[in-house]
Amino acid sequence: MKELEKRLRRIRAAVARRRPREAWGLADRALADAAQFPELAVLASLAARDLARAGSGPQLTESLAAGLGNPEDRIDGWIAVAEDADQRRQWGEAEQAWICAVQESNHRPDLVLALAGSLLRAGRNEDALVHLIRATESPDTATSLAAWLLLSGQYLAEKQMDPALAAAQEALVLAEGRHNWLAFAAAAIDISEVQLVRQDPKVALQGLMAALKKCRRRGDPGTLLVARFLEIRSLGSA
Repeated sequence: MKELEKRLRRIRAAVARRRPREAWGLADRALADAAQFPELAVLASLAARDLARAGSGPQLTESLAAGLGNPEDRIDGWIAVAEDADQRRQWGEAEQAWICAVQESNHRPDLVLALAGSLLRAGRNEDALVHLIRATESPDTATSLAAWLLLSGQYLAEKQMDPALAAAQEALVLAEGRHNWLAFAAAAIDISEVQLVRQDPKVALQGLMAALKKCRRRGDPGTLLVARFLEIRSLGSA
């Protein structure tokens, strides 16, 4: 069985490396042989899904519901089910699958963020907030940065200016630290939005100019910042 497990993992690796011929060669008997071993059902379903085998989705869901597979494969399995449900806009199914992935992974922050994103796409913004807040605590700055930006946008949409400003400022610091200038520009623009709502366009323009200078010192043109700066200035002169 160990050799068969290795072959199934090699199928997935070959697909990930975009080597379809190698993957199909390995799959010749592996998928059929795996049917003899219930403990390999989740891994076999993932390999079948990678190869776009018809019917692999329901088989994967059934195997996961039966508690089959090792923890790592079960996490990958629930992610696959959730992503498929998201694509089909089956929001309730997606939510349950993301929750299972989060629980299987002991609340992995990137999966908590994915759950929040699915809820946002379903229009359940209020339900997503608690998961976004949890994702901001991630030690992975890419995950926490994305969570802070999404939080900022949600708070702005709800006209909650104080938390929107706090979230955008957190995102600004993280984005600069990661040299992610697109995220940096998005956070700076969110901060300017708060200042405009507070009827302070001069401060908004000053903040955007400071952010633009910082971007250009790092070699980024700051196109979004320039566009927003000119937009606010034109509003002031209208």
